[in-house]
Amino acid sequence: MAHAESAARREPFASGPERGAVLALAGVLIIAAAWAGLWSLSFTAFEPGSDEGVYRHYMRQIHEQGLGAYPGLMQEFIASPERWSLPPPLRVLHVLACALAARVAGPSFEALLYVSFASHVASVLANFALSRRRLGVPRAALLSAALACSPLLLRLGVLPLSDATGFTFGALAFWSFLDLLDEPRRGRWWRFAALFALAIAAKELNGLLAGPFFVIALVEGRVRGSRLHWRDLLVALALPHALVAALWMLAGWSPTAAFQVLRLVLESTATNAYMLEHNTGPWWRYIADFALLSPLTTALALICAVVACVRRTSFAARAALVLGAVLLVEASFFGKNARYFPIFELPLRIATLELAWLVAARSRLAAWLALAALAALATLDLWDATNTFRWLYDPIHARLLELRGLG
Repeated sequence: MAHAESAARREPFASGPERGAVLALAGVLIIAAAWAGLWSLSFTAFEPGSDEGVYRHYMRQIHEQGLGAYPGLMQEFIASPERWSLPPPLRVLHVLACALAARVAGPSFEALLYVSFASHVASVLANFALSRRRLGVPRAALLSAALACSPLLLRLGVLPLSDATGFTFGALAFWSFLDLLDEPRRGRWWRFAALFALAIAAKELNGLLAGPFFVIALVEGRVRGSRLHWRDLLVALALPHALVAALWMLAGWSPTAAFQVLRLVLESTATNAYMLEHNTGPWWRYIADFALLSPLTTALALICAVVACVRRTSFAARAALVLGAVLLVEASFFGKNARYFPIFELPLRIATLELAWLVAARSRLAAWLALAALAALATLDLWDATNTFRWLYDPIHARLLELRGLG
């Protein structure tokens, strides 16, 4: 059964006034982040020859010709080698969301921005809704505030790209999977399968989350046991991929076109000059890049990982740390760019909150000091998002070093 925290130790901010203070703080931070995002939208620049130009092309074709344009988008991508290193039309959910936005704003770059910003807002609200049963309302509110103020997520929320949409559904799939492990009811099984399929349909790299989900199930089976049958687990992880594969075949009106697109995308990473120059590096490049984006949060999350080796942490924290560790292994085989795997933000923020909660549980004074530290951390993140990284488009390692004054 879902629970916020063990009753074995003092639950921070358990009284009504304390909870109210935490919710008020989180609300202020979220509103400040939303204002910062709206302000950033006013000066976002567009590059028609870059990724957003491709998304606008997809959106315009669907807007003007309807869903019948999708097979042509697949064939056009296959026949154009210069497009193979650009976003593929496999991100069906994001493309269709942009086409809907085009009904309001026309097939413009602004419509792409509206989808990204709406996705960021939705991720903040949905993470609170899905995590509050497990984390408790105060901690869930602070997690939402941390995600809202994240320099990477806030920047992705004001760029005309698909990354904000992909993060939103990836995070929802994560929380839904924890619910499924906790109580493997049929309704939760279908909800997870649906959200995981939507995550893959928004951005194909989300399919790699099947690995972390499987390992989370293994770990939890040993730590506290799980009533989820292995057959149900494997089907739950495989079915979303099968559904998306069927969607791709339907969109391309061909049993092979979508898989040709996927093959060309994977092969292009070995020959693309930009990728080879800026998006290669050692396995720990993601740790370094997130340390440049959010230094204190990354450091605290790593400390939490060490603490988790010597003492028992909450289910959500264990699952988040496993997610981060397994995904780090998987991501080492792909391009090294924080924009490719923004889902790393979720374990970083959950682990930071877990560490703060371990401190807060010691005494009332410690609780308020931990809350002040979390507020300062979110404020610093918001400052970086709107100042240090104000003009950040592609968070490649060299650019992050430059913006931090280190290269």
